[in-house]
Amino acid sequence: MKKILVIIILVLCGLSTAAWAAEKNMKHMPEGMRAKKEFLASLNLTDAQKKDLAALKLENEKRGIALRAKAETAKLELHELLMADAPDHTAIEKMMAELIKTETDIRMNKIDGWFAANKMLTADQQKIWIKALRVGTMQAMGGKNKGMYRPMGEREPSRPDMK
Repeated sequence: MKKILVIIILVLCGLSTAAWAAEKNMKHMPEGMRAKKEFLASLNLTDAQKKDLAALKLENEKRGIALRAKAETAKLELHELLMADAPDHTAIEKMMAELIKTETDIRMNKIDGWFAANKMLTADQQKIWIKALRVGTMQAMGGKNKGMYRPMGEREPSRPDMK
């Protein structure tokens, strides 16, 4: 009986310690990582969706790595062409075109991944997903109140420094 009581107490202590550590870790996460975790939690993904999104992310990242390696190789080859004793204009132009196409493919890989993930979501989850895209775009473009991005219909916030 005492052994069972001790085991129960140890299990409860372990669970409370684990919960406390998880909460503490969340507070010490970088802001972006915490926001990402909160965003993913707000989607209320099913286990199947989590599995499918993880598989999609893995494939998308693999493709991204391959594309970035191809772009870096093209940059090296372009540098070699430019440093030649007698640079070949046609070869340089061809390599530049290949590099530009690969860099476009890198960006499209991200967009294709976004659309593929969006298709896996329900209509309500897609609304949250799109809102997060808008916020991310806004932040990438220079911040919330810099006037660079506002959803249609929203007015620019009044600024006391501009009269």
